[in-house]
Amino acid sequence: MPRCVRRVPPTGPAAKGKTPGSRYSTRKSWLFRLVLTVPEGGEEVNGLKRLFGKIRRVGRNTRGPGPSLDIQYLHVQKIQLDNQQHFFIVRDRMAKVRITKQDFLNDSQGKTFVDVAEDLRQPFDVVLEFFSDAGRQRRMEESELHHDRAPLAGVVRELESQPVIDRFLNVAKVRRNTRFRQAIGVVVRIIMERKGWQKTGRKGSLGVRAAGASRTPAHNTGGLAFWFVRAERYELPGRAAFPSVRERCRKLESEKARRARKSSRSGRSG
Repeated sequence: MPRCVRRVPPTGPAAKGKTPGSRYSTRKSWLFRLVLTVPEGGEEVNGLKRLFGKIRRVGRNTRGPGPSLDIQYLHVQKIQLDNQQHFFIVRDRMAKVRITKQDFLNDSQGKTFVDVAEDLRQPFDVVLEFFSDAGRQRRMEESELHHDRAPLAGVVRELESQPVIDRFLNVAKVRRNTRFRQAIGVVVRIIMERKGWQKTGRKGSLGVRAAGASRTPAHNTGGLAFWFVRAERYELPGRAAFPSVRERCRKLESEKARRARKSSRSGRSG
């Protein structure tokens, strides 16, 4: 049974008397903690269901609007304290993730792109600012969750329309162009992992590459993006993806054939 649940007080401007709903509202960054005593063989799923109910009750007992939480956007992290207790941290994945250059360079993969991050001739600061936007991060998650496309597909056209980025990719030499696009892929991965997603090991197409031309930089002739060819795909651990149209068609045909066989057998027995 739940032993305790509490809301962590906000920090920063929200702690100075700003009310929920204002510019500094923390409704999307509330953090709830719950310690569950799970008996041997206990059901953790039921414990999490009780957790969601507890969160709703806490919301009604606080001043101002209660937390607006959608279960599909909750990220649950479990930490085992001992043989019986488990510590669950529940975060709203819709909270904005801000990536700084130091965050990027502290990443095990990001540190291999020092040549991109520290080169003042490359608009990497513009990239970091672009991807630190909450609305764009939401579109990245929805691209994977609802549209079955790579997260980058949700923002790639807007990204390529940034004048400074488009200008750089248009004039950069092949290696610098490739390294810059790869560094953007690392930024996307850091954001998605902080929001609870993990890589699938597959890549999704963003465009069809043009045949090599000596006078123009590498670009696409079709697809969603002009400069980017493919991007990493992600999944939420423990959450099944929505079935594809092909899978639903296969299931529908299977059910149709099963009903036909059943009707045939009943007709012969009659």
